[in-house]
Amino acid sequence: MTISDEIASEVLSKSARHCCVCRNFLPLKIQVHHIREQSDGGTNDFDNLMPICIQCHSDIHTIPHMTRKFTEKELKKCRDNVYDMVACGKLPATKPMTRNELEVVSSLLAYTLRNNKDEDNLSDEAIELLSIMLCERSPIFISKVPTIGEISNSDLCVLSIGSQQLFPKERQVGQYPKSIIELLARGLIQSKGNELEITEKGEKLVSKLVQTTATYTQKKVKCLKCGLHFIICTWERDRHDSSSIHCPECGQNESLFLVWTQQKFGFIFQDVPGKSTVYDVPRK
Repeated sequence: MTISDEIASEVLSKSARHCCVCRNFLPLKIQVHHIREQSDGGTNDFDNLMPICIQCHSDIHTIPHMTRKFTEKELKKCRDNVYDMVACGKLPATKPMTRNELEVVSSLLAYTLRNNKDEDNLSDEAIELLSIMLCERSPIFISKVPTIGEISNSDLCVLSIGSQQLFPKERQVGQYPKSIIELLARGLIQSKGNELEITEKGEKLVSKLVQTTATYTQKKVKCLKCGLHFIICTWERDRHDSSSIHCPECGQNESLFLVWTQQKFGFIFQDVPGKSTVYDVPRK
């Protein structure tokens, strides 16, 4: 027996199509998962269902050898937490930033800070943490790396910031890693219980960056006449729709295009596919 459309709609709407494990907004990659599998007596009732993305669904069904697998109790708590966060407006419908976008923002922030004579230089790791806090609009949560067998990891930790997770390059000395101590010492972040928040001083320091960071629009286009896929990068967000595009392959300009679009950080000339090299240049 399949899950009814009514129940599936309720599950997806209560989560606003956020994955209940990674908490990312992935509207077209969300599946409705049985917390207790039907083969183990699970039902299609609302209480036995949760929305998760394809990747996390695969992780749930993976049997690990050195870590704990997901339990029914944990999955229900994850689901209920996401439902509550969506109801309170804490999980808006936005896509997480990619590592590439974060690296661009981090490099721009580093340039800004290093040209600010009023501030001592911060380490690259501290700058990265500050930029991720800014982009994710999330505090830092610190958790210990669990002990595996007889190997103690008491001086190792994981830093969780929104959808990002980082492992400090330097081992922890005392309560915090060195990069956290840097930010605390300069008053750029502050401790609140088990989390670290960006301070007003930290906000002011990066506010100029937020206002001046370059962004551009990248549009992927598919010609419905010849099937060619191509990319347009433009500073003009609202230009280049299906009515104004010409296909470079077949030349059609009859609005027969599918167009996808996204905003990206940085400068257009920095965005090249993969490890590409210059293929052609203008000739006299």
